[in-house]
Amino acid sequence: MYRIILWSIGRRVPAQSIEAAASRICSSLGLSERVRKKAVEIIGRARGKHVVEGRNPACFAAAAVYVASIALREDVREGTVANVAQVSSVTVRNIYKKIVEILTLEEASTSPTLLRYHPECPPVDDPNLFRERKFPRKLKRQVSLLLEAVKAQSAAGEKV
Repeated sequence: MYRIILWSIGRRVPAQSIEAAASRICSSLGLSERVRKKAVEIIGRARGKHVVEGRNPACFAAAAVYVASIALREDVREGTVANVAQVSSVTVRNIYKKIVEILTLEEASTSPTLLRYHPECPPVDDPNLFRERKFPRKLKRQVSLLLEAVKAQSAAGEKV
């Protein structure tokens, strides 16, 4: 209602900053400063890749906080983040998948939950392999070999 009144008299209401929303969500959940900084970093990278455009700032901030908390191994559930941000957990999950695509493989390999949706992840027949307790050595080895190959390519590209 407030926005409508301001709009009718010709005043504009500034949109909520995604970074401010991420900070608010982190403080409401009692997460560390590391998670907040990582979420802001993820938001910055997403802006650079034009993933943020056209999305609700609260939804995107919630997804960035969720990804950052997983990457830094702080225990928070998707539904809890969604409730604090007052958005749907399905929306957080959908944006979460988009954010994981812009992470580096090294960042995604910190958690099977992130690695599962990463585009460079080796193909796996059984999705249950990504469970934390059952994350197999074979898949970890495939990922580490893939990371070594990427590093070798980048080193060879720099020397040329």
